[in-house]
Amino acid sequence: LKAHCIAPTHAPMFASMKLCTLAVYVVFARALAVHPKKQPRKSPIAKIGRLFRDIDGSIRKAGDDADSVFASLSEYEVRLGSIVSHELDTLNHTLVNLTGTQEKYHAGIQNATAHLKKLTTEANKSDETAARYKASITQ
Repeated sequence: LKAHCIAPTHAPMFASMKLCTLAVYVVFARALAVHPKKQPRKSPIAKIGRLFRDIDGSIRKAGDDADSVFASLSEYEVRLGSIVSHELDTLNHTLVNLTGTQEKYHAGIQNATAHLKKLTTEANKSDETAARYKASITQ
């Protein structure tokens, strides 16, 4: 059959070895499907048919495995993106709250400092007044 596939008269129909392999697979599959009980289990055709079925099953399983891996990775990527996004939002919210609290305390400190300066100035004036009063009494 391989020589038949490569023959020049059939070259356009079977342009590649993959097509020839597929054609061989189809022929064996049909032969096994039409007469499964007439062929002995250990015949070369049965062994080749079994080999092709095993190869086909392995290819399908590998494809399914790859699909499930990529689907899992995609799902993990979406979950991770969601978690990271949520954490960033939480951190940004916390930063805004902490910045607001810092500004509030900074304003309180500035007010307290200004009030302390005013009290210090008034205390100094009171000390000067007391000193003058004391000096006037002692004279």
